[in-house]
Order: sequence, then structure tokens, then C-alpha cells
Amino acid sequence: MVLSMVRYGLLSPKKTVNYHEEMNAAKFEDWFSKIIDKLEENSVVVMDNAPYHSRKTDKIPTSKWKKVIIQQWLRARVNEIAERKNVTILRLPPYHCELNPIEMIWAQVKNYVAARNSTFKFCDMVRLFTEAINVVTPEN
Repeated sequence: MVLSMVRYGLLSPKKTVNYHEEMNAAKFEDWFSKIIDKLEENSVVVMDNAPYHSRKTDKIPTSKWKKVIIQQWLRARVNEIAERKNVTILRLPPYHCELNPIEMIWAQVKNYVAARNSTFKFCDMVRLFTEAINVVTPEN
């Protein structure tokens, strides 16, 4: 996802990039709108609870609104994009990274890169990242 976002110009290839600091709802929605067209209909996208995955689209809720209505309100924008392609968004509950298997793979990839990164140059990081992805197996 990160390299895709760099490719689409949504993130910059900084030396110490933390894409969560650069990302916002507008950038995410732009990227998601481009990626969604590449998915087959009836796909399921599993999404964590990063703040930029949900944007407020209507009037601001008040303390009188029920929690479930506020949650629906926050999810509406990304869901609208997905519905255009008949794609389902499956949202993980907050603070349950063990339900998101990509987190274990992401940790493996980051550890591989960190153990071998001696130059801290973007081009070297991309090479190490590619190597790390290539050593991921279905068993992982």
C-alpha cells in the first residue's frame, strides 16, 4: 500500500517517512478511488481504524446523537466509494491487530529491512523492501 501511495504521488519518499503523518482522508480517498477500480466486483476490503479511513461527510454530530449513528456517519465516505464498485468494507475492531494478519507480515518485512538498512537511502530501502516481500511465504 505504501509504495502504491508513493507511486500515485500521495506520499513523498522521505528518508524517515511515517506515512500516517503524511496521510489524511482526502489523500486516502483519492488513492482508494484509483485502487477500487482495479478490484473485482463483490471484493472485500479489510480496513483498520486509521483516522483517515473514515471521514465526516454530513453535518457534525451533537451529543444528542446515538453512538451507532455517529459510527455510521464516520464510515459513510469510504463506503460510498466502495459501493460504486460493489465492494464490501470489513472494518476491524479497534486495538485488535491480531485479527489483521497483514500486521504480522508487515512486522516481518520491517524487521528484515531494519536489520539490513545501513545507508538509510530511499533507493536502498525500496530494494530491501522488495527483497523482504520476496521472502514472505504463504506459510508466513
